[in-house]
Amino acid sequence: DMAGQAEAAPATAPTKSRGKQLKNVAVARLKPKSDDGEDIEDEEDDMAGQAEVMESPGPSNTMPQAHTRRLSLKPPDGIFDRTLMLRIWRSHRLELHAAVQGLRCDIRQAEKPSAQPGNSPIDRILNPRQPRRRDDPSERPSIVVTDRTKKPKEPGLKMSEKGYKLTDTKTLKREEKIEREVRSLLNKITPDNLKTIVDRLAEQELHNAEELQFVITIIFQKALQEPHWCETYADMVFALKHRYPEFPPEHEGEKPQTFTRVLLNTCQNEFESLPTTFEATEDEKKTESEQELFLEMKRRKEKMLANMKFIGHLFLRSLLAVKVIGQVVHDLVGIREKLPEEHMIECVCELLQAIGWTLDTTPNGKDLMCKFYGRLVDLKRQSGPDGNAAYSKRVQFLIQDLLELRDKRWEKKFFKDQATTKDEVRKQAMAEGRKMAKGAGTDAMFTTAVVGMRPTYINDVIAPRGPATARRREEGVVWDV
Repeated sequence: DMAGQAEAAPATAPTKSRGKQLKNVAVARLKPKSDDGEDIEDEEDDMAGQAEVMESPGPSNTMPQAHTRRLSLKPPDGIFDRTLMLRIWRSHRLELHAAVQGLRCDIRQAEKPSAQPGNSPIDRILNPRQPRRRDDPSERPSIVVTDRTKKPKEPGLKMSEKGYKLTDTKTLKREEKIEREVRSLLNKITPDNLKTIVDRLAEQELHNAEELQFVITIIFQKALQEPHWCETYADMVFALKHRYPEFPPEHEGEKPQTFTRVLLNTCQNEFESLPTTFEATEDEKKTESEQELFLEMKRRKEKMLANMKFIGHLFLRSLLAVKVIGQVVHDLVGIREKLPEEHMIECVCELLQAIGWTLDTTPNGKDLMCKFYGRLVDLKRQSGPDGNAAYSKRVQFLIQDLLELRDKRWEKKFFKDQATTKDEVRKQAMAEGRKMAKGAGTDAMFTTAVVGMRPTYINDVIAPRGPATARRREEGVVWDV
């Protein structure tokens, strides 16, 4: 019996399952079916991740039945790359979800079906080895045209009346051509290229006295607009005084029109048109705002002071006589029944500061300077009808600064550098470096110079005056020479 049980044991012992076997979809390919149950042809490559599962039972006398079922398309690493997502979409593109039924959308320009199969962008991604057809219109970049008429236009910058405009030089008048060339040269002037600018201006052809007057007016107005370069403009007109031709007078008995005479007449006309007050009129108050009036009065005052500074530099270059300076100061702050206005005192202080050292070193000029200072001290001490000072503290301190400047032999500290050449800038930088090394502190950051000195080249260039000029000086005060 035991032997029989031993022989029957192997027949009844349980067998171990061999598990599940995976088979690639390339061996058994699943085809999607439509609603009618028919297979749909798929021309694309096999979907990645699709597999077949075959269950195979243990060995037995009966034939095993193969059961095939479709697994999830989720990859093992959980990452759906672009190729896999496109394959999934291609397999389910005929299915319509209930949530999106009734909705429609246009096909994108890049996804429009191509006339040739396998030439769409999706087909090229699924089949990267397929060569591209460059002659196909789908290969060309699509141009999207948008309608901008509905968008509100942003307000652009408006060109002012004096804005720069491109013009044809051939259609310009002669006066416009002269102004264009002269202003172009004056915009480039510096102490370094002064000789070049003078030569270019001297090459300008002038046919009559009106054109000469026009050029001088441009130069004079430019000098008043840029008082920082006033000394450079004075050097320029001094170099140009013999470079332009002399034109005959318009009427008999008048003097010929020369560059120097026209320039001095222009300065005299500007000085004689000096306003008596800087208070706005009733008409100006009605038409302009308070801020506009303030800016306009400031511009007029700066122009007035620039004219006095330019007159002083003309005197330093011997284009004006000492008697002219005396007459100018007398017209501004001379003794009269009514006290002079504050802006007239400012003009005198600006003029004397520009010529003080030179005027103080000549015999006649020193006597005039003493008279000027005495008059300024009297004005400083003047009192009004109410017993208070006749002038503001600002004007009193302005007079006091001028008096102290003369006591210091006209040495002044400049908080703003003047127009100088590159060589002078290097020398000033070296001097400041030496002062800083010696521990000068903040004083090394300021420039100290003697104001009112005549340029060194003037004494070598000035020609001796003849007896006719001296006789004209004795006859009266004249601006032109």
